[in-house]
Amino acid sequence: RDNEGINTYYQNSLNMDELTKVFPTFFYLVAMLVTLTTMKRFIDEQRTINGTLKALGYSNKQISQRFYLYGIIPTFIGSIIGAIIGRFVVAEVIIKAYSSGFANLGIDYVNPLPYMVFAVILSSLLVALTVFLSSKETLKESPAALLLPKSPDPGKKIVLEKIKPIWKRLSFLQKITSRNLFRYKSRMFMTLFGVAGCTALTFFGFAMIDSIKDTINLQKDMISHYDVIAVVDEKAKDSDINSFNKKIKPYKSHPIRMEDVKLKGDDKTREASLVVADSTDAFDSFISLYDLKRNPIKLDGEEAVMTEKIAEALKLAPGDTIKLSYKDKTYDFTISNIAENYTGNYIYMDKEKFEAITGGKLTTNASYLIGDADQIIEDIEDESAVNAIINSTVIYASIDVLMANLNLVIGVITLISVMLALVVLYNLININVSERKRELATIKVLGFYPKEVTSYIFREIFILTILGIILGYFLGIAMFRYIIDVVAPRDILLAYRVHLAPFLYSGLITIAISIALLLIVHNKLKKIDMAEAMSSGE
Repeated sequence: RDNEGINTYYQNSLNMDELTKVFPTFFYLVAMLVTLTTMKRFIDEQRTINGTLKALGYSNKQISQRFYLYGIIPTFIGSIIGAIIGRFVVAEVIIKAYSSGFANLGIDYVNPLPYMVFAVILSSLLVALTVFLSSKETLKESPAALLLPKSPDPGKKIVLEKIKPIWKRLSFLQKITSRNLFRYKSRMFMTLFGVAGCTALTFFGFAMIDSIKDTINLQKDMISHYDVIAVVDEKAKDSDINSFNKKIKPYKSHPIRMEDVKLKGDDKTREASLVVADSTDAFDSFISLYDLKRNPIKLDGEEAVMTEKIAEALKLAPGDTIKLSYKDKTYDFTISNIAENYTGNYIYMDKEKFEAITGGKLTTNASYLIGDADQIIEDIEDESAVNAIINSTVIYASIDVLMANLNLVIGVITLISVMLALVVLYNLININVSERKRELATIKVLGFYPKEVTSYIFREIFILTILGIILGYFLGIAMFRYIIDVVAPRDILLAYRVHLAPFLYSGLITIAISIALLLIVHNKLKKIDMAEAMSSGE
């Protein structure tokens, strides 16, 4: 674990452990919602058959077996397909994303069979639970009650009716829509949470893509302006140092002290890079420091400035004291400010504050350089005084590769979320129409045109979709804020500011799915046989 590459790779695997607690849970909850509505509809359609079986002497246990078989058989088949896709597609994509930037000899998979079996068993158990919840009321009914059609939910006065100034101004159709929304409460909540869950997942996908773009752009354009860091051997001869200084003279440079140090908080120890500026004059031409409100930080007015991710890891705030291990000695110093930073963990100090804390004289061992990176490296790589060269363009290129692969992971999640939204909405709309055939046939008999019948149903769906989207935004933001702490590699802080685009895209995708389903349902509504639908079920 002392090997930085191995340890970073290990930390990435721990990040994946955290992700597995979030996404499967979320997808399973939405899948259970779909299953619950489907099974409830199926059991209601089977009322007459259930009543007949009860009248013939079959027990509740025997009757319920039909429901369990109906739910578990397709679940079993679907779970096997899903487990295979998870193993050979999703796992490959995620491992590729997290392995970018690392050279390895290939991935040997742990035997996936136990995990696949677990996924199938878990899915089957959850579906069995939804079957139990949706069938227990029906099984309690008497054979005589089951042989009759299910009574429609009674209409009741709603809260809006008590607000007279608003209720009086609503049109007739608006009043019907309001009453219907509260009349079918279970369907209302299922639609609301189904849409919210799918919107949240889609929102998260687009928010993460924006976050990844921001991470790279903010670090390159706003914070880090140098092109190369040249690390110098402190024990080099004066002549070698002079030769190095001569070579970098054509370029804009700034001498610094750069050292890996250990920081100890109350209960954690972390490594960071200590950067001490030899002079604060023009330091912001190489590194621009901003606090978390994007206000510029002047290094000469600060005791020590710590970057955001390491401060969060150690649970530190401005004014807190921390122990720093430097050259086998431990010093106490105060964090005077927290700086926005996205790649690496740093502590910045100026020369005077550093010397005052350590009691020693600062000696520089590196220089920030600005210019053509390739030319700078060509000029200094053979210098005896140079110990190491850090090329920022190579660092950003590796980050670009990592972020591109993370984009692929997010793309897979977004695609699955859109498909899930399509299934959820189609299922709920289809059940809504099927359950209300007699009601729809009645309004057709009363003279409603096909477009009016469709709008009669779809006005309710659209209102619930809009409310679900709004709820989904809140869920999506909460998920996004949690996941960016989990998904980011150890030394990278993903930008957490949310743009307008994820709100627009996720909302428009959900609305577009609703409109597409509207066209499908419209054709279905036109085919309703009024005579058949209105004939008595008795």
